[in-house]
Amino acid sequence: MDESLTEEELAERAGVTSDFVRRLDDLGIIVSAEGGEGYPDSDARRVRVAQACDRAGLPLDGIGKAIADGRLSFAFLEASQYE
Repeated sequence: MDESLTEEELAERAGVTSDFVRRLDDLGIIVSAEGGEGYPDSDARRVRVAQACDRAGLPLDGIGKAIADGRLSFAFLEASQYE
């Protein structure tokens, strides 16, 4: 089972700012556990992928909507790193 991380711990683990973590949460790219109890440790990978997309100039709001609509899966993005 994943460890539960605070916003600050997730940001540190992913190498980003807490503001970036909040932005991803607002966009639905990551979602805190029920009741705002923190984020799963596995979200660090999602944050790093989103950061790479952001640095590449891809609009994060579009990524969040694509995930929410089921048109984009992080499983695909995570698997593509092994090409």
